[in-house]
Amino acid sequence: MSTASEREVRYAIRDEAESTYRYLLIHDVGNSDVGGAANTAAYTSWTSEAPGVSALYNSIIYNVAGQGVQLVRDIVVANVTVYRSTGYGVMSYEANENNYSYTGRNVLALGNNTGRDGSARDIEPDVIANATHLATSDASAYGFAPLTGVAAATTFIATAAGAEDLHLLPTASVRASGADLSALFLDDVDGDCRGPSWDIGADQAAP
Repeated sequence: MSTASEREVRYAIRDEAESTYRYLLIHDVGNSDVGGAANTAAYTSWTSEAPGVSALYNSIIYNVAGQGVQLVRDIVVANVTVYRSTGYGVMSYEANENNYSYTGRNVLALGNNTGRDGSARDIEPDVIANATHLATSDASAYGFAPLTGVAAATTFIATAAGAEDLHLLPTASVRASGADLSALFLDDVDGDCRGPSWDIGADQAAP
């Protein structure tokens, strides 16, 4: 049986070297482990602890019993979809948030839950200094050109538990609402070409 201290360091992916991660599909992290609902703050699907700048691109993360993405060191998170975490969708590691540079672009965070301050937010407030084109279901998106009040039901193809399809609907409000990041990459989570107008999140919907 796991102890609380052991559970606190569980990650689906823990980046400890300067790396770029792409095309990840991470889901149902921690939901079946010992501890159940009492363990909701113990898991993080992806965290950066590299000494240099790491990056997370074109990835889908959902149903995490804890935080979706945790920002620890210098990190660029771009065109990532985070859905239905029991903690914040995107948050920082509190001890480091004033010491490193966090960049978030075209991040789609919907239906996430309670963070360390006890409030329910998709994205932790005021920790991403370089924030552009963030989209959330609540009012927590900030930076340049944020989108708030984005509903999962009108954004994703399917949201039913166990049958999620987090590709974008043709009518999703986040379509053609993102920043052009072609200097970083040109495709989406499926390897499909992006542009000329970029969608927010991991998927670039078919024209």
